[in-house]
Amino acid sequence: MGRAKCFILENKATEPWAQTPTEHKVTIDLPQLIRYVHVVGAPVYYILPAPPWAAATTTATLAAVAPVPAASHCRTGRQCVHGPGVHGPFADWAYVVDLISLVTFIVTYRFPRGARYLIPAREFEKIPGAMTLHEFLQGVRLCHAGGVPYADAATARRGWQEEAENRRAQAMDLLGGEVYWQFRSDNELAPGRSGVLAVAVPMATDAQSS
Repeated sequence: MGRAKCFILENKATEPWAQTPTEHKVTIDLPQLIRYVHVVGAPVYYILPAPPWAAATTTATLAAVAPVPAASHCRTGRQCVHGPGVHGPFADWAYVVDLISLVTFIVTYRFPRGARYLIPAREFEKIPGAMTLHEFLQGVRLCHAGGVPYADAATARRGWQEEAENRRAQAMDLLGGEVYWQFRSDNELAPGRSGVLAVAVPMATDAQSS
């Protein structure tokens, strides 16, 4: 296949914010985040959706005559109650964030006090380096997002090893070694409301390395 990029997308689900049911929030499981930082493998990016509809309507009771929630039309940007072209499809309002940028935001915004960290959707734009999924995928095609392309599996493993060592050092510097190891776990990925998608993207022969 030649040079290719491989990365993992960790897609988080939103829930209504308790104090403001119309507002969306995402829960970050810190042991899971630190495990992604720690282990050697393809780079992981979190997808943080900021849906353009009121959060409470996401879980509204559906009628037999209308089994598809109105909010679902917003995911494609078509036949949406907000009107055509108001906010675009999912890729325009879901944000992509790399691991260290997410750790940096967590430390800066509100230092963690437990294993679960809540972020309101209105704050996603403030995360360093955050970009929409649409911008991220464009960057992958242009070879300036999605990590480094590698020629073969052996080269990728060596590169990912070095990347993991750098991530660990950065995360421990940001969180402090005690907090880092508090959340570090050798168990399986902590359960959470999310979905994981592994993506391999072949690079064009004339594409420049990231």
